[in-house]
Amino acid sequence: SEKFELGRNFCNKLWQAATGFVLPNLRGGTAVSAVSSVPRPLKPDELAIEDLWILSRLAGCIEEVDRRFERYQVNEAANALYAFFWGDFCDWYVELVKPRLYDQNRDREGAAPTPDAERSANVARQVLAWVLDQTLRLLHPITPFITEALWKKLNEAAPQRGIAQVEEHGSALIVARWPDAAASACDTQGGIIEGRASPHTTTTATATAKIIVPALQAVIRALRDIRAHVNQIRAAAKQSSIRKLPQAVIRTDAQTAQQLTQRLAVIQRLGQCEALQIGPDVAKPPESASKVLAGIAVYVPLSGLADLEIERRRLSKERDELAGHLKRLEAKLANENFVNKAPATVVERERTRLAELTERLAAIEQNLAEVGG
Repeated sequence: SEKFELGRNFCNKLWQAATGFVLPNLRGGTAVSAVSSVPRPLKPDELAIEDLWILSRLAGCIEEVDRRFERYQVNEAANALYAFFWGDFCDWYVELVKPRLYDQNRDREGAAPTPDAERSANVARQVLAWVLDQTLRLLHPITPFITEALWKKLNEAAPQRGIAQVEEHGSALIVARWPDAAASACDTQGGIIEGRASPHTTTTATATAKIIVPALQAVIRALRDIRAHVNQIRAAAKQSSIRKLPQAVIRTDAQTAQQLTQRLAVIQRLGQCEALQIGPDVAKPPESASKVLAGIAVYVPLSGLADLEIERRRLSKERDELAGHLKRLEAKLANENFVNKAPATVVERERTRLAELTERLAAIEQNLAEVGG
């Protein structure tokens, strides 16, 4: 059964992520003992953007699982956990924190890690331990045997866990507290209690994390998509595939550009791109493949990499599909029945979407013109 295979693969992923990455990093690296000191309560401003993002995603996952279990929708609860742990945690958070963990443990010419690097690495470990802790609790009703086994290993590696409140946890997962998504206690600045953002207040950093990390993900996906597209073109021409894009240009607003520039190495590593230029005023290189996102444009020069005629056909198809979506959305918003009867939030969402699609269509038409389409 395909469902059994999915379940088996997820259990393998859970075990491998826990025993192959999280737990070894909690026990320490080659140069420094990671959790040699007792973890301490953390304030929001001590958490990196990716830490705040994964904690907000965890809070959303807890709320979704609670909602599904209350309705006896076990399959939907399992799907939410699958998407969070495999997608948000393994695919993204783990990759984003690797530089913090490995740079801190790397002994360069005998030099010890800097205090800032060591603190950053230990914060990442504390978040890793907490997210694994909460995930095991949420998964326990569905996969009780593997989660109980991992709980024992987690207790050995990090007996004290938490973000704002650090404490020891029960020796058996079956009697451990269920994650609380409705925790309301917070400080006046909007604290994080039991590993989640307070539902009553949101820190500026958390709000920024919810914008920057999705932007980072979108850029990396765009680079991967363009590289895959280039390799498809090269395969059609019987040319060998490329492992990395030689260069790319990312145009976005100044604030997002600054945040992305601070994570240049991560984008290069996960997006498989050797050189990046990021800014609000960067020029689009001639003869470039492009991905137009909401507020972000990603360009990759194709000269020497791919046939531009294929890129022109791709952009033409994307333009036609987008024009169709735009026409249907305009008709929907022109319908007085919809505008008058639909909730105001729904109408506003559709108007925002219309503006985004219009912006994307204009950008695609410009890109098409620049490659001679």
